[in-house]
Amino acid sequence: MRDRTEFIRNISDRLAQKHKNPKTQEPFKINQKKSLRTLTQKAYTLNSNLSQSLSKLVRGDLFNFALRLGLNCQYLPKTNPDRPWNTLNSMSRQPITTFYFVLVVVRYQHRFLLIQEPKYGQNWYFPHGKVDPGETLMAAAVRETLEEGGIPIALDGILRIEHTPFKDKARFRVIFLAHPLDDTPPKSIADCESLRAGWFCREEMTKLPLRAQEVCEICDYLASGGPIYPLRLLTDKSSPFGCPH
Repeated sequence: MRDRTEFIRNISDRLAQKHKNPKTQEPFKINQKKSLRTLTQKAYTLNSNLSQSLSKLVRGDLFNFALRLGLNCQYLPKTNPDRPWNTLNSMSRQPITTFYFVLVVVRYQHRFLLIQEPKYGQNWYFPHGKVDPGETLMAAAVRETLEEGGIPIALDGILRIEHTPFKDKARFRVIFLAHPLDDTPPKSIADCESLRAGWFCREEMTKLPLRAQEVCEICDYLASGGPIYPLRLLTDKSSPFGCPH
């Protein structure tokens, strides 16, 4: 910590020697406890001349910046090469592209609703799909089940919430548990959403070409009494906090 403080002090003094605050004409000062990123941000906003020089200096990362100022860089934390600090104009974080999906486990007594997909080898899987813009996760679950399975449902709870980050994007998926609202038979006429749908027990699934082994794993999870989480876990920012029970 002492070495890092020394490094920040050096760079702060170097800036103070060369530049002044245009409003007060006082030497440029920055709290030495601030990070190097905060320091250069402040320098950028206070002095246009300094911002021009820094914009030329900072083209790679903070390490190069310190080298150009002639400072000892052994105490400078290395930047992540996958997230270079290219210019001062890009200091704000960029939005992370995130894709939202739902998977719906519809259970009726000891059977589960599966749909045969028109792609992925025409295998069997739970109703699923991508959330449309402006659509809630729960609304997407109901819609996808009706489109692919042909039956209306009511959601009972949440089995799992998954967030999978990648280098330049992220995948968010919620697995719902649901039950049919009425005796509507599963889809039997193929369309672009699915080829057909049907009710299957756990033993019958072993004879089907399944898209993923998680179909059986989820059924076993429920059979073993795995927890089902309340739907109120999913809400929007404007919803008030209420009683947990």
